[in-house]
Amino acid sequence: MSSTKRRTFVIACIALAGIFLPLHLVVSAQDSPKKPFRIGLLTLSQVVAEQENTARVVTDPENYQNIPGLKVMTVDVPATTLEGLVVETSDGKKHRADKAIVWIPQAGVHGINIFLSGSDHPVATGAIDSIKEAELSSAEFVTEECCSMPPIAPEGGVEVVHGTASGNASEMSVNVDGQPADILAARPGVLIWKLSPATTVGSHDVTLVPGPGRRPVKVSLSVYGMKMTVDQSHLLRGQSTRLHVTIFGLENLPASAWESAMPDPELVNIAHLEQVAGLPVSKLSEPTIFLVLESDSKTIRIGKKNCVVLSLHRQDFAKGPYQHEVKVESRERGPFAIRGHFAAYLKNVAYQPL
Repeated sequence: MSSTKRRTFVIACIALAGIFLPLHLVVSAQDSPKKPFRIGLLTLSQVVAEQENTARVVTDPENYQNIPGLKVMTVDVPATTLEGLVVETSDGKKHRADKAIVWIPQAGVHGINIFLSGSDHPVATGAIDSIKEAELSSAEFVTEECCSMPPIAPEGGVEVVHGTASGNASEMSVNVDGQPADILAARPGVLIWKLSPATTVGSHDVTLVPGPGRRPVKVSLSVYGMKMTVDQSHLLRGQSTRLHVTIFGLENLPASAWESAMPDPELVNIAHLEQVAGLPVSKLSEPTIFLVLESDSKTIRIGKKNCVVLSLHRQDFAKGPYQHEVKVESRERGPFAIRGHFAAYLKNVAYQPL
């Protein structure tokens, strides 16, 4: 492909995010070396002692590192799939690595062992700490309608539900348009789940069974996407190009979803974004979605201090997908990466009984 032609890159969703999630544009002239089979055990950041908690083993742990509500224990194992791996929790129980892991920890630090099926010798070990319920630091966003959730999420991202009645994934379910979604981690009061890659941009109905003895509830979720392209992928020192950003899916976000509030602390690391981009640490008068573009690559420069902050409001999507251009300047020849972080200052929406 000629360097004078615009080159399109697929964006990889890292998490959340939900609302805070890095989206990467990576331009490199070399293929990545083959990596070992790296897995991650996901738990909530605040695991509660003496109650049921749910954890999940994933094969893409790097995609969850920046989600405040999740803790990731990353290990390399001599395997190629999750099938055949066994996770032993601190209560002595063993769980299949390809299924949800439910256990009741005691207060303190707990060892985690990972085995190959049929072996008595662990191939990896780690530790998880748990706290008492009275030590929980975050509000649960509980509403009279039982549960609440941020109104938007990225393609393939993660979402959080507040107000659930159980920490056992087998007693709860999340369905998007009738299709089951994976519960990543849970405890009574908080559940984090992942959107399926098959869930397309647009409006979707999310149905939740929040726990035993609780009736199903539902809410609408708007899924958005983002694409980044550059005019030139190979730059010499002193050259520049344009980064084109397109955000789609929020043009149909209902007016009722544009209500100002602080971002959900389980999904958005406000302290980090305040430090690197100056994002506000208090509620705004106008509902706003921030997109922070940053790069730590030494080969390029974008904006001031390699950071660009875009403030998006309802009117920015009135005519369709939002588009923006950013100047990329080359400091020296070589690969570069640009990350995008979303932070939605929108109020969580309440589930409604079916």
